[in-house]
Amino acid sequence: MRRRNQKKRCLQSGRRNGIISINYRKPDIIVVGGGPAGSYAAWTAAENGLSCWLLEEHTAIGLPRHDPGWLIDTAFTEQLADRIKENLRIRRMSAFRVRDPFTGEVREEIPGGGYIVRRDLLERELAIRAANAGTRILLKTRCTGFLKENGRVIGVKTDREDLPELRAEVVICADGLHSARDGRAAGEITAGENLDFGSGVNLELANLKDAEPGTVELYLAAADRDLNYKHLVVHEEGQCFLSFSSLSNFEEFKKRTDNILSEKLRRAQCLDVGGYLSRRHSGLFFKTLVKDGVIFIGDASGGGGAIHGMIQGQLAVGVAARAIEKNDSSLNILSRYQDLVRDTFQGALFYWFFVRKNYGTFTDWIERMRNIRVPEV
Repeated sequence: MRRRNQKKRCLQSGRRNGIISINYRKPDIIVVGGGPAGSYAAWTAAENGLSCWLLEEHTAIGLPRHDPGWLIDTAFTEQLADRIKENLRIRRMSAFRVRDPFTGEVREEIPGGGYIVRRDLLERELAIRAANAGTRILLKTRCTGFLKENGRVIGVKTDREDLPELRAEVVICADGLHSARDGRAAGEITAGENLDFGSGVNLELANLKDAEPGTVELYLAAADRDLNYKHLVVHEEGQCFLSFSSLSNFEEFKKRTDNILSEKLRRAQCLDVGGYLSRRHSGLFFKTLVKDGVIFIGDASGGGGAIHGMIQGQLAVGVAARAIEKNDSSLNILSRYQDLVRDTFQGALFYWFFVRKNYGTFTDWIERMRNIRVPEV
């Protein structure tokens, strides 16, 4: 990616009809969403001399927390960990295990498996680095739609009185599954897609019994909905993240006496509750990932996994930089991103619920992940 000279940004305040407004010089890129995909894209853009604005609808980057914090094993993951480890607690995994929840039998044990990190702190660290590189971050700024000119996206509309419209050369949409359900992606790229949404709570728990820090344990029990694909992400001694359909479901699950996971959780206490939106086919990218003027990354593109989303962010910025250099953000130029995503992740999708059907074993699946290579754009 060729580094461009950072554009000077002019920010001035004025008042019109009693409303304070901000006059600004149009940035190269607007990134919508401050999760790992969006924050990493903003960091990459600013590092490469592109003027970038990062828009986040919540009051803080990293909150609310939606994810247990497993970063799957890839060469990209190793490079990322090496860059951020001085400022952030990031633990190399000792093992990924697939277990029978009733007998405790370990069906598969894979050494390593990636890293475990507090997802909220990871997002903040990425946003800090984006800001230090020159990104302008706007919190409490919800995008309500796209600005279009002759069918091409030229910016976004927001719910802020002082910034009702923001224009950019390219928009990168990274606002998660909400975008696919009822946001930007819903009106642009989700027609004909399988949108089987669900929701639940991701819990931070303490006083966990008999669990090794730095591991992910996956429990498979096809006939038991509450146990099947339950995955325990153990961060520290006695402390983990685990998802349930609701808090009451968690409390009832602890009372069960027929499985080892309930035994581990018997005396566990909840420290934090984060809601999440899920999609059964998350990880299978939508057929369309770009439109004129806009690129979709992360969960907003149908993808899954924080590492996959960050890699997409890097690819998106590389293609956007080419488009800006050519002064052409049409589909003809931006479609290169879609080709790169397909080529990069071919055979290595974070398609959680269909690993055994598509890959045979989780060992083979993780090995495919380790073979992901991010191309130069």
